[in-house]
Amino acid sequence: MEWVAAAIAFVSAVAALWQALEARRARRSAQSAALDAGSHEARAAAAAERMAAVLEEQNQRERENRNRYENPWTITTESYNSGIAVSYRLGGTEAITDVKVGKTVERERVESRDAIPNPMRPGQSFTMTWSQTYASVRQLDLVVSWTRPNGERHEFPFTLP
Repeated sequence: MEWVAAAIAFVSAVAALWQALEARRARRSAQSAALDAGSHEARAAAAAERMAAVLEEQNQRERENRNRYENPWTITTESYNSGIAVSYRLGGTEAITDVKVGKTVERERVESRDAIPNPMRPGQSFTMTWSQTYASVRQLDLVVSWTRPNGERHEFPFTLP
């Protein structure tokens, strides 16, 4: 019977050793999982920061585009016997004031066919004529300037062919 007690003691020792090894493996697995979770958490936080930076940059670009003022003019040109007629039609949504047309070459004859309305509302237009002669320049640069309701002054250069 002594051999039975020794066998039972041996089996108990093997079972205790097995349990100790399993506990050690479980502890290492838990530590590894905790490290992986921390690593995943750090990567997720870094990705969230990158996404936030990209979204902020996109919002900044949208704000800049929203604040940028678009040219409201639609310009059509028409040739006639001795020159070119240029029609300026105001688009957009706001009325403007103090509309002026300037030219770069003083000796050229650029005249307004009709009075420029002041204030000028969207949809209104005016026509300028350029009477060309043999001594005329090949191209004429005009500059349309106007004032927005908020007081900002704007210019739009335009070249007549």
